[in-house]
Amino acid sequence: MFGESYFKELFRKPATKPGGPIQPGDILIKHVTLSGIGLGILAGQAVGSAGLDARWVHAGIATSHDMIAEMDGHGLQHNCLATTDREFKYRVFRTAHRNVAIGACETAKMLLGFHANAKGRLTYSLSGAAKSITLSTNKVSNTDRINKILDALLSGRDVSLFCSELVVLCYLVALEQSSLLPRKQGASLPAMSQFFAYEPKEYSPAYLHEMLCDGKSLFSYVGDYQGMKWL
Repeated sequence: MFGESYFKELFRKPATKPGGPIQPGDILIKHVTLSGIGLGILAGQAVGSAGLDARWVHAGIATSHDMIAEMDGHGLQHNCLATTDREFKYRVFRTAHRNVAIGACETAKMLLGFHANAKGRLTYSLSGAAKSITLSTNKVSNTDRINKILDALLSGRDVSLFCSELVVLCYLVALEQSSLLPRKQGASLPAMSQFFAYEPKEYSPAYLHEMLCDGKSLFSYVGDYQGMKWL
């Protein structure tokens, strides 16, 4: 169970002392808790994701300094880091490409709005979460993903996602929209597109955590966060 990722964790520290609020578009990866679901994901990732740190079992995207959009067993949720999620420890990652982060945040907010008001619902994909553990390499091929999801919801069909799939989906949609930016603003986006090179369903929480830790040129490890304060 203890592979290279666990060894690297012993020396992993933020580049600077964390401070200030969570920012919209920040990616939050949750450390395992003693809940049945959390331990189940831990066990699955430990067996199926060889070498990855299986203790990072859930992911969400910040929509404000104290709110997080996330998928759980009840579907798409908008939870408060100060109340509902105050007991959980999160690892926070942030990109310097603020236009992409804001775009990802706005995508999450749009999905929350459709989930609340459309005929269809965003439900949790247990099977998708289980399959993501095998670390497939299905390259990105869909460039109209958000319209297909919204059309399905408006027509009354449910769409199933799991936690880290939602996060990567929001960033891929933002990148697709950012490709329309003037060249000066979008010049460094190809590297970000290559970073999220696989379909969202391929990213388990542990795999996303590992990628973010290693993607220092695109994402920084800000720090660990719990109950509205940095640890």
